[in-house]
Amino acid sequence: PIYLWWDVKASHHKYIGWFKSKFAEMFDLENFILDETTSKYKLMAIESICEDGRGRVISNDYIVANHGEFPVYSSQTTNEGIFGYINTYDFEGEYITWTTDGVNAGTVFYRNGKFSCTNVCGTLKAKDHSIVNMKYLAYILGKIAYKHVNHVGNDKLMNTPMKKIKVPLPPKHLQDEFALYASDCDKLKFCLLYTSPSPRDTR
Repeated sequence: PIYLWWDVKASHHKYIGWFKSKFAEMFDLENFILDETTSKYKLMAIESICEDGRGRVISNDYIVANHGEFPVYSSQTTNEGIFGYINTYDFEGEYITWTTDGVNAGTVFYRNGKFSCTNVCGTLKAKDHSIVNMKYLAYILGKIAYKHVNHVGNDKLMNTPMKKIKVPLPPKHLQDEFALYASDCDKLKFCLLYTSPSPRDTR
């Protein structure tokens, strides 16, 4: 019913406002995102908290010949970066991937599960999950990584400059709280999308 959809929409916008204010209170991130220096928490280089890596060359022909259930992520940003599916995987667990080359260089994704990625993707894996929540880290990097893209020739954000990026690292329990808020926010977005009325319903 239309009134239920409007209730969901109103709840979504109310939650987003609360989420932003709570997030700002906890992390004071708006200023950090602007200048990458202002933070009430210690700034940590990515290389100090994550191991970096790269994907491998995976062609479309390879995907066709080895079709399976495990996603292959590429440099594209549509469809969550999924290039296809194969019957093996190179990575398992929580990771961050980012596009290293091309017009989408610096685009960041949170990954969790069994997957592979192509050679135009970099990977980050936590060295110690007791000090960093990867969902939190993916959010922060998603806001600032594009600033570190080298625009000389083909756009690039390679592993070395990515490792040098510094991010604020609050206590782990606060990072976990943020990850929970972010997940709830995503659920509300999903609910809003799939309960939206048809044009006929809104007349």
